[in-house]
Amino acid sequence: MKAHADKGAEIISKMIDNFSFRQSHFIPQLVNMVRHHHENIDGSGYPAGLKGANIPPESRMVAVADVFDALTSDRPYKAAWSNNEAFTELHKLTSWKLDSSYVAALEKNREEVEAVQRKFKDEPLE
Repeated sequence: MKAHADKGAEIISKMIDNFSFRQSHFIPQLVNMVRHHHENIDGSGYPAGLKGANIPPESRMVAVADVFDALTSDRPYKAAWSNNEAFTELHKLTSWKLDSSYVAALEKNREEVEAVQRKFKDEPLE
């Protein structure tokens, strides 16, 4: 399971090379998003055990989105949590896992988040 972050970054890098996207200015951020979205603010995450500000900002942002999506989505092993329950949990996770500024930003934009959720509920991905 822990290998998926590095494997995902490798796949992205190979795709970039295969499609000659290296000149795009956003490539390092894209690779960081994939490789470091499971790093934790306290340094207990993976794959590199980065801590706090050493975690790229784009990775800290994706980590919040990833956890929120996991909490609010139905999974084979659990029912979706309500947004209220998810935001409560996100706040708890700021003590060790998530960057509190990104949690606050997500919550500040709650109406937009809920609009996106409604859209995907009405128009499921195939």
